[in-house]
Amino acid sequence: MFSGMSRSQGPTYFNVFLLTFQKWSAFPDNAARREVENLSVVCINEGCTWKGNIKEYELSHEGKCDYMIIPCPSCKEQIRFNEQERHNERECPERTLNCKFCKEPFHFKNIKAHDEICPKYPMICEGCAKKKIPREKYVDHIKFCSKFRTPCRFHVVGCDMSVEKERIHDHERACAYEHLNLLLHYIMGMKVRMSMDVVERKCPLHTLKQWYSKSGLQGNCNGVAQKNIIKVQDIIWDYIKKLLRKIMKYNCI
Repeated sequence: MFSGMSRSQGPTYFNVFLLTFQKWSAFPDNAARREVENLSVVCINEGCTWKGNIKEYELSHEGKCDYMIIPCPSCKEQIRFNEQERHNERECPERTLNCKFCKEPFHFKNIKAHDEICPKYPMICEGCAKKKIPREKYVDHIKFCSKFRTPCRFHVVGCDMSVEKERIHDHERACAYEHLNLLLHYIMGMKVRMSMDVVERKCPLHTLKQWYSKSGLQGNCNGVAQKNIIKVQDIIWDYIKKLLRKIMKYNCI
């Protein structure tokens, strides 16, 4: 640190010297002080080329060196003083950013989680390929997009096709037989389940009346006794046949 010393020797000797100098300050000797203040030193921080005397160091460089190592106040990583701005803007995992879509602040480490819920995040329609649809408006878009694929209305009975909305009726006409077959198996299973329900739970008569009337077909349950399972099955089968006739009529139009 003093003139003639190598930089590797500097920190140790300089730190010891400062402690000694502080002790001298308790018994001031102006002449000695001026002599010490004029001693040549170099900065101990790696990469810094500053040179001067002790007085200049204390007044203008100590605590202000661009190369001194400081902890980041957010993530505690050790960084150089002159790298604070870059670290805070680009590197710190705890840095706060403002979403470029909704302008809300969030921590950088939560960027993926924020993108998943951001109401302004741009979405792409899988049907018409329209871009930059805000997430908050995406549901309304696909509701009316004729190119968006939607499950067939018969998916509840087994049809696994997804069809563009504008072609849904063409699909239903082209696959009428397949849909009818799926529906038949579904209703036959429903018949068995209802029969078991009547046996196991002793389904009351008024419940059967309500179930039958919901079909929109004309029927009469008044003559059915609660314990007469055979007649209950007849009512269910009658409902199935009428429903199938309606479906066949619809597909023949």
